[in-house]
Amino acid sequence: MHPRLLLFALTFVVALSVGSSVALAGGGNSENAKACQKNAWQNLQSSSGAAFADQSGCVSYAATGGTLFGPEVTATENGCLVDHHVGFDVWTLSATGFTPDSSVTINDTPLPPSLWKFDSAGSVDVLFIPDVPGVTITLTFTDGEGVHASVSFTPTTVCNT
Repeated sequence: MHPRLLLFALTFVVALSVGSSVALAGGGNSENAKACQKNAWQNLQSSSGAAFADQSGCVSYAATGGTLFGPEVTATENGCLVDHHVGFDVWTLSATGFTPDSSVTINDTPLPPSLWKFDSAGSVDVLFIPDVPGVTITLTFTDGEGVHASVSFTPTTVCNT
């Protein structure tokens, strides 16, 4: 084979292999897109709080650089607090996976941003004292961008004074 032809052929093969690996990467965020697999897309939201219709929508959004959010709120009963001879059942609500440094809204009620906002990790803890013991309560946390999650819990502790 002629040396120039051999050099051209080698250059073509190298260029083809580099080009195909870039094409497979897609220039997006394939690691982020993997978070959508195995039905995980059902618990994820876009940066505006929108749910995904299916896995492929989630993968497409994530692979093109979209930020995925997996917000979660948990309720932990802390027992009783007695104040002025009245007993209160106290709960801690922990919210994680929200937009960092954004405002907190609970059940469509904005909380003062100077007092309540998600931290730099997208988390916040809120103390909650239920008005009516024994009733199931559902609270929905929403951040300033629309990412949201709900928690339901039923206070069971009877606080005697």
